[in-house]
Amino acid sequence: MIRDISLRKKASYIIPEIDFFDKRHLIIENFFEANYNTNKTIHDLAKMLNVSVRQLDRIIQDSFKMSFKNKIIEKRMEISKNLLRNTKLPVKTIAERVGYNTESNFYKVFKQKNGHTPAEYRKKYKTS
Repeated sequence: MIRDISLRKKASYIIPEIDFFDKRHLIIENFFEANYNTNKTIHDLAKMLNVSVRQLDRIIQDSFKMSFKNKIIEKRMEISKNLLRNTKLPVKTIAERVGYNTESNFYKVFKQKNGHTPAEYRKKYKTS
């Protein structure tokens, strides 16, 4: 909110508007933030936004330059790296918290995306 005050003028308030595309972008961002560790799919998000899966796929590709699946993986990797750096949680627990059903699948994806196993990453980047 911005208040415009000038001499001899009544104060007026200007509330910036968020356009439709910004709102949609925020909804998508919030969806990934809230559901990275669930089994929610692109169909669930499309239903929330009242768009087709195909249209949503294009929107995500335009906004994030990646697919729905890769956006979920990116969010999972972001959270898991934070947990590896800042906690002593076992890798298996971290894998479960970020939405992987098996520790081996988590290891495979983590190494592919980060160039290190979770244990190597923790050793290299652990904060004291």
